[in-house]
Amino acid sequence: MIGALIAVICAASILSSPDAGAQDELDAAHEPQSVQLHHADLLDASSFPGTVRARGLIGLVRVSGTLSFVGGDLVWSSQGDTESGPYRTFVEGDECVFMAEYTLESGGQVRWTGVFDGQRVHDVRITWTRVTGDAVHDLFLPNVVALDFTPDS
Repeated sequence: MIGALIAVICAASILSSPDAGAQDELDAAHEPQSVQLHHADLLDASSFPGTVRARGLIGLVRVSGTLSFVGGDLVWSSQGDTESGPYRTFVEGDECVFMAEYTLESGGQVRWTGVFDGQRVHDVRITWTRVTGDAVHDLFLPNVVALDFTPDS
């Protein structure tokens, strides 16, 4: 079905030869897209040292570590521990939005989202959905913990 749709679109574009002005508009519309996709290519093999902090009252404690993108995986390394999961990228405006979801050894779920502008990450948010059973965490933390990653300056 998709192959047939692509064939029809290709045939229509061959039959309709746009004038020079329309072709320039098409070229201009496609040029930023290639630049945006380049941001996604640059993201892999990038690392960003920074700090993770929970939102709200429980955010008094900060944890320093490194957020890396390696071979299609988002990797968070902190205090000798490492967790990782595959990430995906999406183009939004002239930036690359990334998202990763994975399961921790404890069974909890982690979801990272953020934006990469070609040089730095920003608006990085982490949602940790905990599993109950750890008395200390159960006493002090909600089941879903919202965190922010702030890259070092």
